[in-house]
Amino acid sequence: MSANSKLAGIIYIASESIYLRIAQIVNGNIKYIEKIDYPIVIGKETYKKRKISFKRINKACDILNNFIKLMNEYKIENYKTVATTAIRESENSEYIVDQIKIKTGLDLNILEDSEEKNYIYLDLIKSLDAKKYGPQDKILITYIGSGSLGIALYQNGNIFFSQNIRIGTLKLTETLAPLITKTPNFFEIILEFLSSFRKSLKNILPAEEINYVIACGKEIDITRTILEIPKKNDFTQIDLDALKNLFDKIEFKNPDQIHKMFNLSDYEAINLMPLFGVYKMLFDIVDPKKFLMSEANLLDSLAYEILKPKSFKILQDKYNESIILTTKNLASRFYYDEEHALSVEKHSLKIFDSLKKLHGLGSRERLLLRVASIIHDAGKAINIKNHAESSYYIVKESEILGLSSRELNIIGNIVRYHSGNTPALNDQEFLSLPVTERVLISKLLAILRLADSFDRAHDNKVKNISVKLSKKNLIIYVESIIPTYLEKWSFEVKSEFFEEVFGIKPDFRRVIK
Repeated sequence: MSANSKLAGIIYIASESIYLRIAQIVNGNIKYIEKIDYPIVIGKETYKKRKISFKRINKACDILNNFIKLMNEYKIENYKTVATTAIRESENSEYIVDQIKIKTGLDLNILEDSEEKNYIYLDLIKSLDAKKYGPQDKILITYIGSGSLGIALYQNGNIFFSQNIRIGTLKLTETLAPLITKTPNFFEIILEFLSSFRKSLKNILPAEEINYVIACGKEIDITRTILEIPKKNDFTQIDLDALKNLFDKIEFKNPDQIHKMFNLSDYEAINLMPLFGVYKMLFDIVDPKKFLMSEANLLDSLAYEILKPKSFKILQDKYNESIILTTKNLASRFYYDEEHALSVEKHSLKIFDSLKKLHGLGSRERLLLRVASIIHDAGKAINIKNHAESSYYIVKESEILGLSSRELNIIGNIVRYHSGNTPALNDQEFLSLPVTERVLISKLLAILRLADSFDRAHDNKVKNISVKLSKKNLIIYVESIIPTYLEKWSFEVKSEFFEEVFGIKPDFRRVIK
């Protein structure tokens, strides 16, 4: 029997379980024909001891090998194996990945926090778009996991703000575990611990304008259990008063009392207070009209990517606009020159699109160029003299929705060198990057520098450009009714690096229109 290309397998190593999903397309929809959740608490060791024992990993490998046998019975070749916080934050994660490869043959992909949230937000946006909320409705999205909390603002089809915080339910429990037996009100300790996050979020979230709060993540299932609310296909509305009344009920209770009170498992009982602590933190920040729970999750999003790649690509392309919006949101915190950034972005993309045969890059690299164009001058709010270096640190130390740490490093290096300095052989940090990344940075940097030269005075003098490329010549026609002496001088200086990277010298020609 040949492999079945219409089936997909997803293995997910989470903090508290290992999951297997075998999915297929039925009448245009994704259906699961196997759903297995095998409890094994890996995250507890990570959050408490910083390392995962090989005894636990050997047990995990036994589970994984059983999953592989089942996938082989279905003749599945199209599958993904991922892990998130529990392994990502373990100090011996590299050894774990190696042992899993040796003992199971699986190539484990450890998702960064941002990558994990991206999959979940994509799944959630798909459902939100179908609901067709009004253009004025602002929705606070919260992903509550065992190891982290993701927060995003959604409006009119896009996310325009996001933040990841390392305060998941299990991590909170393990961090504050020494205090459980030392205080009569552990819930209050959790709220105190969360207060600094609450204050920071309150300063950056437009709380008075948020209409809805939507929570997702496996951890929120405890809420459904207590309130006896059945799952729905997309969203479940939760009675806010009923939820807030539970805050009072668990105050002055310990996990054992909560376990008996609500008939919960030990895992659910010990994670209830941190979960409700996160809820209360959110409700202290916003006062929503409605509180909804979503079924959006990582497994469904991975299945969608494998089985419906074209639809997933369309969704991802739409999601890219949210990446741009969150970049602009970040740049606005540093009072960036928006008109200049838009001009540089416009000219950068014009050059990029006209030189595809020369640079050989794709749509993802184009997106990175857009982000770099928007954020390149943000560092001026910190240090005008060394603004490029400051822009580099802003990018490196920030989170931008949808971008991995590798991509942020690429963008950071582009903005670091956009002004004057050039990546040199004595720059050890740049040289430590893989060759492919150094070449990519140099290509995008060369384009950005040219685009930046067209608005050297930040006066939007150049309205449009057009590009003509031949085998030997690259001519850029610059449309301006005002003389462009400064722009041409800047262009000639910055074109030297372009010629070094691409082997062709650009020619600046002013056109009066």
